[in-house]
Amino acid sequence: VTNAALVVSATNKMPETAAYAAEALVLQGEALCELGRFEDAELVLERASRAAGGDALQRRAVLARANCYFVMGASDANRYRSAIDAYRAIQQDDAFSPSQRIAAAYNMARALEKLRRLDEAADVYYTQVVQAYWNGVHGDEANASGAEGARRVWYDASARQYFSRAGYILADHYESRGELEQAVSMLAYLVRAGLPAKEEAKRRITRLKEKGGLK
Repeated sequence: VTNAALVVSATNKMPETAAYAAEALVLQGEALCELGRFEDAELVLERASRAAGGDALQRRAVLARANCYFVMGASDANRYRSAIDAYRAIQQDDAFSPSQRIAAAYNMARALEKLRRLDEAADVYYTQVVQAYWNGVHGDEANASGAEGARRVWYDASARQYFSRAGYILADHYESRGELEQAVSMLAYLVRAGLPAKEEAKRRITRLKEKGGLK
């Protein structure tokens, strides 16, 4: 018996107070996801997202449900559309942390790619992942240049990874279209951000400049 199966069994026996019931639904939904029972998980998480167990639990359920939609998209393209709607709602909701919103935007772009809506995906990767992260991290610089309301935002390690991945995806996208200067510009974000990915970005910038005869 797997740990996930034990969780499903145990949560069925938890006390029926509102808080316990909500937590039980979230745990059960996450366990069902782990077991690959995504349709069952989606139903449970939908109930959890409406349960009166507290905002944090509801947000956790909403996130897990969006991820279920994405996984189910592999066998039903309409589920990718549901995932896009769910991730967009998360990305636009200030109740979620900045890192959660970056993750939602990244996954929304992935779902758009799955539907071959590549230009839309590229726009989301750029505006809602790369640019959002960059502006958040460098908010003080924006203030110094006169921008109003620009403040630095704290992101966790996962958000930094999404920023790097989105940057490389966009660089590949621009290179595939022959837009080498844009590809170089995108990779320059990764170098300037000072993340571990910067060395690979430098190598790719050198290659692209040689390929396109760029200065």
